[in-house]
Amino acid sequence: MGMVEWHGSTGILSPTQQHVSGRFDVAASKGGLIRGIFGAYSCNQSEVEFQNKAGAYINVQFNALRDLARQEDSYGIEWGGPFQGSTTVSRMTALDVLVAGITANP
Repeated sequence: MGMVEWHGSTGILSPTQQHVSGRFDVAASKGGLIRGIFGAYSCNQSEVEFQNKAGAYINVQFNALRDLARQEDSYGIEWGGPFQGSTTVSRMTALDVLVAGITANP
């Protein structure tokens, strides 16, 4: 089994990689990853370097979702675009990114 690519050259999370038994879909776990990073970001207010790096990472995902993967009020799973339709998974995952991005950038 080869190495799984989590990001493209732009730093945007890639949703389409599948690995292990084929049942673990990165698309569904992207929201959990962002939620975890945001949780660490929120709990480590005194760690300025970590705050800067985590905040920048969240911003890359937030901006990609907002600018490249959106059509009106719908969000796609390909955050790097183009918008190819919305699903339950893409909408649920978008919520994690939107909350993290809005909260990290008051």
